Amino acid sequence: MSFHPTMPYGTEGWHRSMRATLPEGPVFAFSAEARAKFEEFAAHYAPEHRKSAVLHALYLAQEAQGYITNNVTRHVADVIGCTTAEVEDVVSYYVMFHRNPVGKYVLQVCTTLSCALAGAERVVEELQNTLGIKAGETDPTGMFTIQQMECLGACDRAPVMMVNNDRWHEHLAPGAAAALVDQIRTAGLNALGGCHLAIEGRPESEWKGKTTTPVKPKAVPDYEPVLTKYAFTPGGAEFDHYVKNQAGYEGLRKALAMTPDAVIEDVKKSGLRGRGGAGFPTGLKWQFVDKKSPKPKFIVCNADESEPGTFKDHLLMERNPHLLVEGCLIGCYAIGSKAAYIYIRGEFYHLFPAMQKAIDDARKAGFVGQNILGSGFDCEVYLHRGAGAYEAGEETALLESLEGKRAQPRFKPPFPAVEGAWGCPTAVNNVETLCNVPLVMTRGSEWFASMGPEKNGGPKLFCVSGAVKRPGVFEAPMKVTLKELIYDYAGGPLDGRTLKAVIPGGSSVPILLPDQIDIPASFDDVQRAGSLLGSAAIIVLDDTTDMVWLADNLLHFYRHESCGKCTPCREGTDWLYRILHRMMAGQATEKDIALLGSVADQINGKSLCAFGDAAATPVLTTLRFFKPEFEAYVNGTQPTPAAYRAQSPTSAEAAGKPAGTH
Repeated sequence: MSFHPTMPYGTEGWHRSMRATLPEGPVFAFSAEARAKFEEFAAHYAPEHRKSAVLHALYLAQEAQGYITNNVTRHVADVIGCTTAEVEDVVSYYVMFHRNPVGKYVLQVCTTLSCALAGAERVVEELQNTLGIKAGETDPTGMFTIQQMECLGACDRAPVMMVNNDRWHEHLAPGAAAALVDQIRTAGLNALGGCHLAIEGRPESEWKGKTTTPVKPKAVPDYEPVLTKYAFTPGGAEFDHYVKNQAGYEGLRKALAMTPDAVIEDVKKSGLRGRGGAGFPTGLKWQFVDKKSPKPKFIVCNADESEPGTFKDHLLMERNPHLLVEGCLIGCYAIGSKAAYIYIRGEFYHLFPAMQKAIDDARKAGFVGQNILGSGFDCEVYLHRGAGAYEAGEETALLESLEGKRAQPRFKPPFPAVEGAWGCPTAVNNVETLCNVPLVMTRGSEWFASMGPEKNGGPKLFCVSGAVKRPGVFEAPMKVTLKELIYDYAGGPLDGRTLKAVIPGGSSVPILLPDQIDIPASFDDVQRAGSLLGSAAIIVLDDTTDMVWLADNLLHFYRHESCGKCTPCREGTDWLYRILHRMMAGQATEKDIALLGSVADQINGKSLCAFGDAAATPVLTTLRFFKPEFEAYVNGTQPTPAAYRAQSPTSAEAAGKPAGTH
């Protein structure tokens, strides 16, 4: 429910913590086919947890009618068996549900940092000029709506546009948007390029010779990829290929021959740490699960990859889905669970077929379902689609969303290991984390631990985006240095440009300067340098980057993505965004610089989850290292906007607004 009365927010009129007013709309009811689809999906949950299928029901309704109305929420509530208010609360929160009529094609342009550095503001500007509308509006023909989106998780393909919550178009360069609009008018969704990871059927020139290891780390010159060795091999995601080339499901077979406690001990010995951001030891997390509880236990896979600059889990799910399925199954066996739920962010809907096929093929082969491999172990693996909320990446907020509620964090304790999904003991693990589990089983904990620095073992995926020649996902042990990843793997800064700063672990971690990056890219080494490895999302900034603009861009993201539950976050992110926006417009005073630091300090460490710290970081870290740039704005000598920035302040303002459908 709402946590505060309606109030204006900066330059925008909507915030996800507010209750939306829905139009009444036409009479609505599911068709027989849609109702059957819903019931099939709802069967993934216990009857008393039927509300967990509410997002799926709303997607079905939106697919049928185009947007969500009061009549839709009433019908969905009747079908699920909950109150209309509970459904309305969900609709108000998630950005992928349209709350007013939209065009036939909703052009959803990512404008968060990596895409913005590649010209996303200019793309929005060009779309606006071509269609004669502003972001958030629908053109007079009813064919196109422009919607600004936060990070879509394809930062190496920037700028990226999603259409109708599903289809993608990558590398939409400024200057090409008008032509693409014309092509969509003629060819519809077939005009879109799609996701480059779906290599089957794409021209050979797009994938042949591609690799996640273009060079070898100096500390491990004989390193061969294991997580992504077949990422760009046609058919590499298929069951038969996985079994033949990756010892597929042998890790599960070995685990089933051990006791659950022995499996946990092996994972603990390996030193496997969570790859989602926190770096918490995986075996220890599994050990904490309350196995004496009479309630069911669950593995929940956090595939809500939303941290700006992060796109590694996307690659794993699209190109090596069986590795994730096997990791889920081993995790379930270790903690005594009979079901795993893979919570995938709503924007990744295009990879659902690959994941579902992997689950279905594993079931046909006897690795999912009843009495797996004759061991007496029963286990199911289910997919669950989110609906656009960065906060769902926080483990307890993800569990709330899984239960059919707003993705807002819970108070801890109790921790998920004691009371998680539906009040039952739960282990929440990241995609890459679970993909490493079969390797621990088949290759041994000693092999895994020996691969990296102490307590930083195993293979690791790194995302490099921003101002580099070859952005992408790269695999290496954590003995590789940040400098190697930027200069050797990703090709270094663009021609004629110099390195200005690096964000080493996604937008929520402190900046490192060029003289700080010749260090191992491990959890502990990056922390000693004054930052965090986080999700290993390395965003490279060159000498064209205006650091005040960068802080403004990221605070737009955090203000938009705040769940609204905590006052410091809800109010503080808006205040920071307002001040930065005023500064960008040349209307700030010297007092605003001190005010920025003060507001950020009032957020930092004072929110229910780590979101507050993340939101304050872009301001605190840029003020620390680049304060003269803030002073230049105050003194009226702000730099000329770089080529990737919008050409007019009005266009930049429009690009910063959410679609009117929100």
